[in-house]
Parts: sequence; structure tokens; C-alpha cells
Amino acid sequence: MYSYQERVRAVELYLKLGKRSKATIRQLGYPTKNSLKAWCNEFEKIGDLQRGYVRVKPKYSEEQKNVG
Repeated sequence: MYSYQERVRAVELYLKLGKRSKATIRQLGYPTKNSLKAWCNEFEKIGDLQRGYVRVKPKYSEEQKNVG
């Protein structure tokens, strides 16, 4: 996972380079093309990125957690 600052840096560079994902990834060494585009879409929609990650659906149910 990338920090908020790393994601913002990637989005800003991506926009500065004319939305060229390969050039952005080559220069930074991260992220994947899909992550970069998702971050950019989020940034363009709300003008910022989320500060953290929120899992929409829990990976394991409470029952599965209690079995182990």
C-alpha cells in the first residue's frame, strides 16, 4: 500500500506528464497502471484522495474468524 503523499505525488506527476502512465511509472517506480488511473479518477472527481484505505467488504466473516 502506498501512503497518501506517494499517491498524490504519482497523480500530480501523471497529470504533469500529460496522463502518460508508462512515463509516470518509469520515473517513480510505482504504481501499477490501473492503480494510477483509479487514483487519478478519484482525484478528478473529488479534488483529493482518500487519506487511508477502507475495505468495503470484510475479507472474513465473524464465523470464519472464530473458527481458527
